[in-house]
Amino acid sequence: MGEMLTGLPLFAGGTSIDQLVEIIRIRGTPTYEEVLSMNQEYVEFKFPSVTPQSWEEVFAGREKDDLTEACDLITKFLQYNPKNRITCYEALAHPFFDDLRKTDLKLPNGNDLPPLFDFSEKEIKKLEMFKILDKVLPVKKK
Repeated sequence: MGEMLTGLPLFAGGTSIDQLVEIIRIRGTPTYEEVLSMNQEYVEFKFPSVTPQSWEEVFAGREKDDLTEACDLITKFLQYNPKNRITCYEALAHPFFDDLRKTDLKLPNGNDLPPLFDFSEKEIKKLEMFKILDKVLPVKKK
């Protein structure tokens, strides 16, 4: 998602260590508890103290109005603690995707969008379980 907004990899690096440095540079230093939530075997907490960048800094040059929902969603995706991350089903209901739910939305060439809401029965049950089916499906015009 970050790469779509910038046109560049968000956490570019030649190695996994390089990528971890980039993640910390942008998201800030994880707490000891966050590190343990990702890897309980990692008991040596040796990370530099880094203050997170704001998404406005990361996505500099983009219209601020266009970023509000995107920054909120990406923040929910990029939580260090896996239990605090938004689920894929919850993400589908996020306001970032509201434009896709407009029944009159067209592609830039004027064609209709491809079918985006043809969920399987299993997916529909999950959406119902999360109580978000009505938030995910397009609003039908009366």
